Amino acid sequence: MSSLKYKLTYFINPPVIQFSPPRTGSTLLWNTLRICFPKRNVKKVHRLAGFEKKFRVAPIVASIRDPLDSISSSIQRYGLEPTDDVISDHIREYEKQGMWQLYEIWGKKNVLVLRYEDFAFDFDHMFAELEAFFKVAIPNQLKKRVVEEFSIDRVKQKAESRGEFANYDKEDQIHGQHISKFSGASGYYREFLSEQQIEHVYEHFKKIFVAFDYEI
Repeated sequence: MSSLKYKLTYFINPPVIQFSPPRTGSTLLWNTLRICFPKRNVKKVHRLAGFEKKFRVAPIVASIRDPLDSISSSIQRYGLEPTDDVISDHIREYEKQGMWQLYEIWGKKNVLVLRYEDFAFDFDHMFAELEAFFKVAIPNQLKKRVVEEFSIDRVKQKAESRGEFANYDKEDQIHGQHISKFSGASGYYREFLSEQQIEHVYEHFKKIFVAFDYEI
């Protein structure tokens, strides 16, 4: 779709925008939205267009995760070691892929931000938040489908069958190596990063840590 056509569609028939930095549960959230709201166009992005951020005509459903876990997970998906240079590269990547945009729109009208730690292993919480945001009840059969297809164990099976991270299914966007060896656990960055690297990430994204109640 051309940029002009999308802008016209955006105002005439707004999509649901699933917007998140990488490795924050965005694929789970996007799959949940497309299954639970089958009549809506659901767009998945890691960065908002300028007019999407400014006007917010379309509902935005975003996810955030402890940046230390997000960056650790991202490094692992590429099969890299967490050197200082790699950490710096990922900080820049996360700046380009929505981290500060998320901070800017957090708390604004028509924006729902879910913490990965609250919804990734608690689908009932995720469904309840979406129902309250959209002011609609999600049919139980659709909830059941999400749970059956996108539980951590099921996603891990799909990811293992797809091999390398570059391999993914266009329908559900689950990659090979989608799940790290830590199976989406929280706080595992302590086993992966040095104290100096942890402090470096924290100082760079301190506003994010404070806004979304993350502590180290």
